[in-house]
Amino acid sequence: MNNSQYEFVEAEKGYVNYYQEGETPEKRAVINYGELNVEGNQMVIMDHGMGGAFTFNEAFSLMISCKDQAEIDYFWDKLSVVPESEQCGWVKDQFGLSWQIVPANMDKIMAGATEEGRKRGMAALLNMKKLDIAALEKAVAEE
Repeated sequence: MNNSQYEFVEAEKGYVNYYQEGETPEKRAVINYGELNVEGNQMVIMDHGMGGAFTFNEAFSLMISCKDQAEIDYFWDKLSVVPESEQCGWVKDQFGLSWQIVPANMDKIMAGATEEGRKRGMAALLNMKKLDIAALEKAVAEE
C-alpha cells in the first residue's frame, strides 16, 4: 500500500509570527501566531505565551472524513497513541489532541436504513473503537 495517498497532501504552512526576545516571560513560548491550511480548511493557531500546564481535551477535536476502510485504518494507525481513549472513531494523538476518524458515507449508511436498522447501526458503532464500515453496513442491513 502506498501510504502517501492518505497523507494530508493538500497541507501547507502559512504565515508564522515568532515571539521576539523579551516579548513573553515564558521561555518555552516560541510561536505567537501561525496559519495553516489542511485540505482547504484554513486554521489559525495561537499561544498566549504566559506558561501554564494547559492541555487539549475532548471539547476540541478534528474530524477526518475517510473514503474507505483503508483510509480509516491508515489515519488510525498514524494518530492513535492513547489506546484507552479510543472509542466510537475517536483517537488521541501524541499531543493529546482528539481526532474523529469516520467514514465519509456515514450519513448515507445510517439514513438509508430503517429505524430498527439505525438502532442496530448505533449499537454497533457504540461498541467499536475504530469504525468498521462493513460491520456498520451489515448492522443496519440485518433484518
